Amino acid sequence: MITLSVCIPTYNRAEILKESLNSLVSQKIFQETDKVEIVISDNCSSDQTRNVAAVFVAKYGDKIRYFCNEYNCCDENFSLALSRGRGMFLKLCNDTLCYLPDSLENMVALVEALAAEKPVLFFENTYKNRQIFTCGFNEFVEHVSFLSTWIGGFGLWQEDKAYLEGMRQKASSQLSQVYALLKMLADKQTAVVDERQFCTMLRPSTAGGYNLAEVFIQNYLSFYQPYLQAGILDPKVFERAKWDVLKRYVLPRMFNVKNRYVYDKSKFLTYTRSYHQHPKFYFLILLLFLKKIKYFFKKLLS
Repeated sequence: MITLSVCIPTYNRAEILKESLNSLVSQKIFQETDKVEIVISDNCSSDQTRNVAAVFVAKYGDKIRYFCNEYNCCDENFSLALSRGRGMFLKLCNDTLCYLPDSLENMVALVEALAAEKPVLFFENTYKNRQIFTCGFNEFVEHVSFLSTWIGGFGLWQEDKAYLEGMRQKASSQLSQVYALLKMLADKQTAVVDERQFCTMLRPSTAGGYNLAEVFIQNYLSFYQPYLQAGILDPKVFERAKWDVLKRYVLPRMFNVKNRYVYDKSKFLTYTRSYHQHPKFYFLILLLFLKKIKYFFKKLLS
């Protein structure tokens, strides 16, 4: 029986996908058992993705399954990739992950240990290698915060595939996995967070492209609103999450000095309107702006 389906939505990242697949197939549990399958869901790539996948399929047969969508359906490919998995647990994964040795074995062991209860299972990959812990809705939001937006942490049980329809409907938000994650948390009221590092990131030549504040302020925070109104989410926990995503994720990328990612930064003040009555908002912007000026002066003088 397949325990874990590693479901990879991909688009025009053939070379990085190849590295990611190599890090998966080199692991002992993949080579010596049938507990892990890899699902590649190609969003109609125009590069060599199909050929890269064909090499792996030819070598590993049914352990790796390749699907090519008829057209680029953008983030609907997240739910499509998961729907194609046959395992007990379906794990969504970026096409830019390099898996550490024995990471699949650790994931499989955790899935098997939780198979009876089937709580929400989230892989945080925080480089702490600290612990695995169980929490409720508020504790999860408090601890994981905006890291819940990372598709590499998300997964669901085979029996929970009904949540994929909600993901499909929210695909245009570019955070459909967050919508499904919060819905599952509200329904199950129990989550298990695995903080252990299971991968490193491979850097693509291009990344970003979306409107940073629209996705990570407007869309992200809107998913919390039903749970605030229903009394499931503590308002204090929400406020901390609201400032956390601004301070630790959005603003550093708005004032990114190294320009590693390209984002649409238009309408920033429109999408951050809920912060404007707080002096802290302007103070944070000022600090990051001064940091950027300092960086350029240092670079100019070096």
